[in-house]
Amino acid sequence: MDMKRYLALCLLCVVDLAYAEPSQPLIWYNGDVPIKIHAHPGSCASAQPRQGMPEFSRKEGFYLYRTKPGSDCLPVYSSAPDLNKSALYVQDSGVIVQFKPNQTAERIQRWLTQHGMEGEPLALPASFLIKKYQGRAVNGIEAIQLAEWMRDSKDIGVVFAQPNWRERAATRL
Repeated sequence: MDMKRYLALCLLCVVDLAYAEPSQPLIWYNGDVPIKIHAHPGSCASAQPRQGMPEFSRKEGFYLYRTKPGSDCLPVYSSAPDLNKSALYVQDSGVIVQFKPNQTAERIQRWLTQHGMEGEPLALPASFLIKKYQGRAVNGIEAIQLAEWMRDSKDIGVVFAQPNWRERAATRL
């Protein structure tokens, strides 16, 4: 094998390792129903084409790329290990949480502040979009973990908490 072909093959191996996918399954809750998903840390989705980066797929208005998520490219998850043969989940920043209707906005805001969260009310009564936790934007797996923690918290009535899914497509890519 000549050196160029060997280096190209080595480069492909390194690229495959860099985008080793997916991770171990994660669980998020759609109400009380546990949903198993797989993170794809080497992939991201964008509603707009990214300059100078060819997409590897396009689905439901999203361009999918083989790169780490960033400010203009959102984390990607799927319902099975193979991203190409399963439901697609694209995650926007934050956690959506709905509290029991007997909780006042002031009580909810105090509780959020006590736990280091910043959020803004949504149109649905007693619902908030949690944007920051401990002063940082809530993104990726941290948002999934925070939603699970909020769902399980006992000191305030949480009806549901889930990541801020931008899109979920139930068809193949």
